[in-house]
Amino acid sequence: MNTTHKNTNPPSSGALGSDLLDALEDMARQHCYTNRTLKTYQGVIEIKTTDSGALSANADALRTLAEHGRFRIIRECGRMVVGYWPENDPNVPAQRPPATDV
Repeated sequence: MNTTHKNTNPPSSGALGSDLLDALEDMARQHCYTNRTLKTYQGVIEIKTTDSGALSANADALRTLAEHGRFRIIRECGRMVVGYWPENDPNVPAQRPPATDV
C-alpha cells in the first residue's frame, strides 16, 4: 500500500503559508552555518554569510526562503547556496531607532 501523499495545492501566502515559512526559516537558521569572520571571495569582502553546507535540504530551504524575501542568495552551485539573512545583508540599510524629543 502506497501511503505517499504529494500536496498538489501548496498553501498560499495566507496564515498557514506564513506559519510554514516561519518554521522553515527557524530550521534553516539552526542548520545553516553563518560565518561571522571577515573573508574574501574572488576579491569581494564578505562577512556574516550563511551557507547550506552542501546539504540538499538546506539548499532547498534557503532557495524557498529567498523566493519569499527572507534570504538573499549571492551565489550557488548545486547543493551549495551562500547568501545573507536580512539582518546581516550589507545591501540592506541599517535600521535607525526612532528619534526622540529631548
